[in-house]
Amino acid sequence: MYSIKVSPSVVLFSFILLGGVVITVVSPSILGAWFGMEVNLFAAIPLFCGKSGSESVSCVKYFVFQALGSGFIFISLLVGLGLGSLVELGLKSFLVGGLMVLGMSLKLGLFPCHMWVPEVVVGLGWLNCFLLMVVQKVAPIWVVSGVGICDLWVFLLMCICCLTSFFGALGGLSQVSIRSLLAYSSLVHSGWVVIVSLVSVFIFISYMLLYCMILGGLVISLWGLGFNSLYHSSGVMGNVSISNHWVWVGLYFMSLAGVPPFSGMFMKIMSVVVLCTSQPAFLVVLIVSSLISLYFYLSVFFSSYLGLGSSGVFGEFLFSGLVSSNRLGLCLCLNLLLSPLVIIVGIWFLVV
Repeated sequence: MYSIKVSPSVVLFSFILLGGVVITVVSPSILGAWFGMEVNLFAAIPLFCGKSGSESVSCVKYFVFQALGSGFIFISLLVGLGLGSLVELGLKSFLVGGLMVLGMSLKLGLFPCHMWVPEVVVGLGWLNCFLLMVVQKVAPIWVVSGVGICDLWVFLLMCICCLTSFFGALGGLSQVSIRSLLAYSSLVHSGWVVIVSLVSVFIFISYMLLYCMILGGLVISLWGLGFNSLYHSSGVMGNVSISNHWVWVGLYFMSLAGVPPFSGMFMKIMSVVVLCTSQPAFLVVLIVSSLISLYFYLSVFFSSYLGLGSSGVFGEFLFSGLVSSNRLGLCLCLNLLLSPLVIIVGIWFLVV
């Protein structure tokens, strides 16, 4: 069910891609961070450009929007340098802040530049979907969280994030393609994580680590299933081995929704704790968006479990057997075990 062929070029570009993220994170200056994002971009393009036509089209779309975003960011840096020191004066300028926010919105797929995200994700392979929705977010969000733009643009950026989550939730309601559901789910989480990054870097890191674990397990499960639409799930219930994968897909989607007792709940708890005192109005919009998105998460969950009783999955496998028969079960259990530790440490940092 799995087909894994790793060429040396893929390994090389993967290391360069991660290296670009590291350069951005450790860079002491905004110019160095911009250089790291460009290294990351030029390593991502060969990885995203696969053999199929749909992958090539998605790669071109991704490159166009990323190049536009990089251009606006670079122009903002030039204007900021022309006005004075980037730290003392330049980034506090309304014009520079606007160009910076526009560039980051293009790169991250924030409203109103969000529609390229589902169009690109639909054409990519599962591994590239994971890279786009997790790894490629880290560097731009890290820059946004520490760039020091003026307070007005920080407020407007939070408004943009709320609109991104809201329209992401609405956009996912009519989708049957699993890749499209993941894309709109990514938009909802993007709104959460960008706002959180502006308030607490530690919660941002914790959120991204949990999101990485959950989405990684989900992508591996979907990769094992080998189909792309909810309509395809109607015929899998007679096959116990395929049903096992589909069970985990439903569980991972519920975790992304933040439903207790799944580990995704702790992402939302950490975010609510840190935002309830500092940004309560934005928190209300984010919670409403998450409640709307719960509809399409539940559609996947119910399609995963309706008919399992007649298929004999629960008759042939107890839960312990389901975990041991599927290596993905170990990933989910580790998810559930590690999440309480993360939330306890996070609350300790908030209190202290």
